[in-house]
Amino acid sequence: MMEAADMRSLSHEARHEKRVQVIQLRKAGRTYDEIAAQTGLSKTGVFNICKRHEAAGAKALKDAAGVRLGIGRRLDAT
Repeated sequence: MMEAADMRSLSHEARHEKRVQVIQLRKAGRTYDEIAAQTGLSKTGVFNICKRHEAAGAKALKDAAGVRLGIGRRLDAT
């Protein structure tokens, strides 16, 4: 069994393209298992992408805004 790819290691563009590929395969009638095997993602990851797309459309395929590196990362002794 192949280990699922970690999307966090991909560039923003590559993550977006992978999500678009998942949706295209799903619209073509592929199962979650088939999509996972073809894209190298986990079945749960594929399911989550499909559900996000179903709920929010194409904007769900883009990365969510995140915290910039180094901002708010300091631990206080309080």
